[in-house]
Amino acid sequence: KAMASARDLANACKEVDIPVGIGVHSGEAYMCSVLANKGTFRDVSVFGEAVNLVARLSDHAAPGEVMASDAFASAGNFESDEVHLQLKGFDAEVVAHKIIVS
Repeated sequence: KAMASARDLANACKEVDIPVGIGVHSGEAYMCSVLANKGTFRDVSVFGEAVNLVARLSDHAAPGEVMASDAFASAGNFESDEVHLQLKGFDAEVVAHKIIVS
């Protein structure tokens, strides 16, 4: 479902000429709510290695493109081109996949 949603979003953005690159990954993330005085809602933060990876993948995705982590792409049957990336915050080269969006 995540890949179908990413493809739908990529296609919808192309139709209205919004240049959006999409990153997809599966992993553990952490979320916390920040409350202001008297417990009123202020902000939500999401963090963790999975969040950092998907953010970097989306940075490398061209407009209308879906870039998936190797772990995510390997779990499904997606037509893709494998790429090797040096990503900020990651010491080792990261294997990713440019998903073919039709």
